[in-house]
Order: sequence, then C-alpha cells, then structure tokens
Amino acid sequence: MMAASRKFWLGWLGLLFLASVMMFGCGGGGGGDAGGGGGGTPAPTVPVTINYSIGTSDNPLVATFAPEGVTFTLTSIRFTGTLNRDTGDLTLDENRSMAFTLPSPFIEEATLSIGILTPSGSGGIVSPGNQQYPTRGALQINVASGVTGFDRVMGEITATGVRISAYQLNDLVAGPVDLTWLQFEALENDAGAAPYLRVARYSYSAIEFIFEQFSLAYLLVALVFEYDDQLQSSRSIVGNSAVFPGTGRAGTLRVDWQDTTGNGDLGPGDRFVGTFSEFWVDDPTDDVDRMYDGVLTLSGYIENPNSLGGAFVFSNFRERETQGNMISPDSTIVNGGFDVIFSW
Repeated sequence: MMAASRKFWLGWLGLLFLASVMMFGCGGGGGGDAGGGGGGTPAPTVPVTINYSIGTSDNPLVATFAPEGVTFTLTSIRFTGTLNRDTGDLTLDENRSMAFTLPSPFIEEATLSIGILTPSGSGGIVSPGNQQYPTRGALQINVASGVTGFDRVMGEITATGVRISAYQLNDLVAGPVDLTWLQFEALENDAGAAPYLRVARYSYSAIEFIFEQFSLAYLLVALVFEYDDQLQSSRSIVGNSAVFPGTGRAGTLRVDWQDTTGNGDLGPGDRFVGTFSEFWVDDPTDDVDRMYDGVLTLSGYIENPNSLGGAFVFSNFRERETQGNMISPDSTIVNGGFDVIFSW
C-alpha cells in the first residue's frame, strides 16, 4: 500500500541537500551561516541543531499511490522535535500526534482511520542519521474505523526491531510479537499477515512518508536561505541532480522567487516555487534511489533571527523509485502539504 523501502531516518536528507546545493555551485548566495539575507538584510545565524514543527495546513497533504490508486490523506499533524543539520540525527518528541485515512484492506468499502501518538514517558523517537532505523521510541496507534477485533496497537522499538501488541479497550487481544526490521518491512505487502501487524506497518510507513516530504521542505527552505542573494538579483536559480545512468543527462531543480510583498526585497511573506524535473537522488547507503518531478511551493516565507519556514504545498509532485538503474513503473503523486517552522 505504501513503498516498503522507505526508511524512517533523515541521513539521506543530508544527501538531498548536498546533491542539490553543491550542484548550484559553491559560494552561491550570501545566505547560510555567513550573512546575506536578501536585499541587504542580515541573515540569522543558524545553529547545527535546530528545532522543527510540522503542523496541519489549510491545504492538507494527499498522496495517491499508482498503479493501485490507493489514496492516503493526512487529516491532522502535530510533530515537533530536533534535527542536526550536519549528521541528519532526528528526534520526534513524545506526546506528538498525526492522523490519516486509507481505504481499508480489511473491511470492504470502509475507510481505515488511524491516529498515531508518541506516548508520554516513551522519550519520543530517536533516529540517528548514521543508522538505517530508529534506536529508541514507541508508538500508540488508535484505530477509529476500518478493522474489527482491536482498537489500539502498541509498537515499541527494541534492540533488533519492533515489539507489537493489539488491544480492545484495555484487554490484550494479540501479541506481543517481536519482529526484526526486515520482517517488519515485509509486512507492507503481506496480505496474509495479521491485521494488527499490518496496521502497525501502515502507520510506520505513514510517518516515514511524512518525513520524506518534510525533508523536501527542508531542502527548499535551505536553498532559499543559502542562495538568497542570487534569487534577489536574478529571481531564479537552477541546479542539477546526479546524472541518471544510461540517460547521459542530469535532472534539474529550479527555484523562482515571487516578490509577494511587492517591496522589491526578498524576505518574509514572499513566495518561492521549486520545480523538480527528473531530479534524481542517488543514495549510496541504499539500493533504492528516488526521482522527483513536480512543483513544491513555499508561501508566507518566515525568516527572522530565530526561525525559518512557511507553508509548503506540493502540486502534482511525483516520486518514482529507481533500482539497478531502472525506473519503477510505480509512482506516488502528492498534492497539498503542511506548515513547517525551523527554530532555535
């Protein structure tokens, strides 16, 4: 239902940043940690470790997975945590939540409606950027509709994988069962697995998916901040991705500045449009890579001494996986988005 190869970690977020920013040319705009700020406004100094906040927007995120035609709808999100910009180390605070819907594979013509919570006392989720999987944390998965026999699934990260249990009210009805990460990943497309195990996997995949879109939002705001002087002077910048083997050409990412405030100065309140065209990210830590096409817009740009961000909206944004120098016929089309703020 969702690509099983997704990984809940942001080590490749750094890859996105480097694979793009470095190809715009070193020394680009005057932003970043060194100054700039567009139009002569001093840029804030951004520390290595920053806080992030992802919130529900007026245009919620909807993704359609082809060729199945399955639609994922993010109905609410309230995530906060920290991100190390150098290492990709990521944390997700406890008592954070999100909710989503999918067509239920368990009850005909029903909607699987799920709420996810990082429980109080769990310490949140910790995902080091140099590791493939999180090393600590837990999830409480509340099932509102679309399945029978249980209304809550608990997932705990262990030393080797995850431990999963199902409950009806306060009664344990299934588990606990311990799975390695590979066994857990394989549940994505295992129609014969117990429903509570599949619900756990769908929920984890949903979080992975949200953080993948979050990493693209991070990429766009980082480019705006780093290359603000170039955007101020030319109104657009264009960079190349890695060359996809066999094609002899690189994809592109074009970022355009729209002076929404009309003051002639790149800054708060402005709009930026990122257009991806066959933009390929080669992840040396995984045999599955990704290619992006479509538009990601940043509106209501926020830049002040202690924060960056705004409203991020995807428009017919297509992701395709690549493996062995072949492009998968499967794709994900994303529309809508969320609000993101980075602060320190």
